[in-house]
Amino acid sequence: MKSDFEYVKKKLEEAPAALPASLQPDEVVRRLREETAENSEAPEGTGTNEPETKPKKGVIRRLLPLVAVAAAVALLVGLLPRVTRNKPADTDRAAPTLTGGETEGKAAPADYSAVARVLKRNKTRSDVINAIDDFFSGWESDSYLLVDEKAADSAVANAESDTPAAPAITGAAGGEKGYSELNTVEKDVDEADVIRTDGSYIYVLKDAAPSPYYCGFYGAWDMAAETGTRAQTFSIVDPNGGSPALLSSLRLTLTEENATEILRERGYDGFYLWGDYAILTGSETAFTSGGMRYDEEGQYWDFYGDVKTERTALISIYDLTDKSAPALVRDLYFDGELLETRITGGRLLAVSQWAPYPETVVYDDATTFIPCAGDRDELVPAENITVDSSAEDAGAFVTVSLLDLSDVSAVPQSASVLGRAWKLYCAKNAVYVYGGHSRYRMFSADWTEILDVHKLDISGSTPLYVGKASFENASVLTDYALNEYNGYLRLALHFQKDWTDRKNVAVVLNPDMTECGRSEPFGEDEDIRSVRYDGDMLYVVTFRNTDPLFAVDLSDPAQPVIRGEVKLPGYSAYLHPVAGYMVGVGYGGTETGVDGSAKLSLFDVSDPENPKELDSVVRPDTWFMTEHKAFVPVGEDGFLVLYNSYLYEAPETEELPEETAKQHGGWSYVKVADGKLVEVASAEIDDADPCRALYIGDVVYFYVHVWGRGEWKGDEYTETPDAFILTGYDFATGQALGSLTL
Repeated sequence: MKSDFEYVKKKLEEAPAALPASLQPDEVVRRLREETAENSEAPEGTGTNEPETKPKKGVIRRLLPLVAVAAAVALLVGLLPRVTRNKPADTDRAAPTLTGGETEGKAAPADYSAVARVLKRNKTRSDVINAIDDFFSGWESDSYLLVDEKAADSAVANAESDTPAAPAITGAAGGEKGYSELNTVEKDVDEADVIRTDGSYIYVLKDAAPSPYYCGFYGAWDMAAETGTRAQTFSIVDPNGGSPALLSSLRLTLTEENATEILRERGYDGFYLWGDYAILTGSETAFTSGGMRYDEEGQYWDFYGDVKTERTALISIYDLTDKSAPALVRDLYFDGELLETRITGGRLLAVSQWAPYPETVVYDDATTFIPCAGDRDELVPAENITVDSSAEDAGAFVTVSLLDLSDVSAVPQSASVLGRAWKLYCAKNAVYVYGGHSRYRMFSADWTEILDVHKLDISGSTPLYVGKASFENASVLTDYALNEYNGYLRLALHFQKDWTDRKNVAVVLNPDMTECGRSEPFGEDEDIRSVRYDGDMLYVVTFRNTDPLFAVDLSDPAQPVIRGEVKLPGYSAYLHPVAGYMVGVGYGGTETGVDGSAKLSLFDVSDPENPKELDSVVRPDTWFMTEHKAFVPVGEDGFLVLYNSYLYEAPETEELPEETAKQHGGWSYVKVADGKLVEVASAEIDDADPCRALYIGDVVYFYVHVWGRGEWKGDEYTETPDAFILTGYDFATGQALGSLTL
């Protein structure tokens, strides 16, 4: 901190501008030191007499006019280069390693001191920078920790090398097995979903049904706390030849640690099947309070006393050997939010994000700045933490963890990046985490969005940080925009500086994340709506009013070339190769835009110079589900697609002056034959939202959410509750065979 004071003083002394007495260098430094000293006593019970120089936010606010004006003068003459945030990252600079004693298992606190110093030092510096930013931009930054380029001297590199080969996949389904497998972004890289089958049973993660009642401060408890009728459940179902029958149902929503003090609410968003295990992914929120009580008049549960919450990413592993009673094997905890998970090469991959907020850190305990992964107190090893020194709002850790599923009781191996990411793309031996941050140039009121793509090698037992690439004013608009091929990473990126400068570019990165090549811009003033890679070819659909499908040749990674395009009304929001053609699932339209219809397109892309639409199927007043998990490939030439349709009915009374819509959820089995799309069978359910479909043998199982309804008849209120229904249908005719309400 002393060096920072002297730096400010020196730069102000060098400034040629005339300063008033209150802004003279000695006076500015004196005021900063006074305010810092008043608020830097070490917390009681820390066992140290050395004060921690951590100015409080209120101090900075009281000095805001003084600091802002002084800094502004200095900035005008170029004396505070830290605030000028458009310096390109030094991609060639290697990240030095931390020094410290070797440890086994959980590392000693001293191992984390360098990382903690980076965070604490940049917290102090960023207070001043944020105050200046706030003064000129008129808004208050929510960022807690900043990492500047000078923090690179505390970066950490993973020293592991010569990592062993990944174990062979032994538990994942593959090949022609007579039942559907989940449609995933990357072949042989599994993703979590809400319904799966192993060919013998169907497994369903039923979401908690919404309640029609006010249900307390957190909205999750009401009568479900007593009856469990609306709780989230994991169910095992016997397909029974199309008449599904429930074998077991496990309630997941609430667990009690101490009924009078702590309640833990668990919520899962998907699961995997791996051998005899189900792996559920989600989060857990702990509510600590004086207790809970039931309001008889309002008919809801609520907390009382001092209520605190703590949210943790959660992965739960259940043993399914006994189908009538799944047994919990273990819980894995990760600080923060679980971004996404995958299973690849026999390992479970979990990516989480966590920020050390002031309420959670102890400034004399470096470990409180470090995320835990695998268990509540299992810190990420210090040697596996990398600082992204060019990410200007990098106050969060992105943690990548690997668990070898040959031993589900093992400790996950983790690595963290001090930087921001929101999504991931996972290849067989590498994971790419990506996200954006904003850079603001003062005085010009110019915001620049920065897309950062980080690569970690996951071919060994521990993730190994490789490097990153950054793009100004770029964004990733679809899950299929990234693809690894022969070691290169290909990206379909949308660049947008403002509404008058929009374009799309195909970019190829080398294995070390340096740029290899990029295409000419295409689809200018249009957004990317869908992407599909097929070997050396990239197919991209962009849209504004019509749907251009572009064919981009990536056979030479250094020189991507746009080969051809075809323009159509509407657009395809999902592309999938079927029987040598490309199928597009999306929306119908006219020359002026979409028209409320759903559209299937069959493209011939055999000639990249001349792609063309051979056939299409249009459904009026319908919306196809364009999420890739809702598209079910059937053999080499068929697929299932899900949709919502709305039938409009004229009003019957004056109380209904507008048209009313009746909603249907449906599935359609389509085959590709002789360059045509042929609908083989379909079925619908009234008042339903389609969730998923799968098949076993000759039976389609359609999983829907049927919305509940409440109605007043005089003074009496009647309710039809929400329901989740699994129905079996004959594949060839669409005839219903049986159903089960979960």
